[in-house]
Amino acid sequence: MKRLSLLFTIFILLFTVQTSMATGLGIQAGMATSAFQDQASAANTFVGGAHFVFDWLPLIDVGAEYTMTLSPYTFETTAFGQTLTSEISQSYFGAFVRVFLPIPLIVVNPYLKGGMGYYSGKFKVTAAGRSDSADLKSTLGYSLGLGVKSIVGLYGEFVYNFVSHELDVENPDNLAYNNWMIMVGYSFGL
Repeated sequence: MKRLSLLFTIFILLFTVQTSMATGLGIQAGMATSAFQDQASAANTFVGGAHFVFDWLPLIDVGAEYTMTLSPYTFETTAFGQTLTSEISQSYFGAFVRVFLPIPLIVVNPYLKGGMGYYSGKFKVTAAGRSDSADLKSTLGYSLGLGVKSIVGLYGEFVYNFVSHELDVENPDNLAYNNWMIMVGYSFGL
């Protein structure tokens, strides 16, 4: 009897998954603020991206996304009487899971989001008319967030990215280039 119950449950779950699966593409844009290690102040920038999402279970979405800074994070400091400008740009490509909370709201569905992927970027320093740049080595990082999605496909989310980069130079330091983003977007079904 237990085996029959287990087989019946698995059959119902598989049937439910197959009938509720949907795919979608989306675009997103927003603002990001740096939370970098060893920075005296925070910098803001605009971000944009796209995602592909797949409704895996009734309350769980899985997907892939790409996000990039549309302009670099810019920091200015003064050292030895000169202004030093640092610019840091980042991009992210990875996978995510959204777990929708079973809260009975009519217009929006709240969710928790977790992701993991590869972060890369560029670091540029300008002083006294000269500039040097180096790539940030691609590295694995992760993100956590929360958001709300409307029944018409609009969504908003807050995401915090945890990433530690090394400059692609000799004897690099490993620094945290964390940031948080507030994004709005639109998902449309395929």
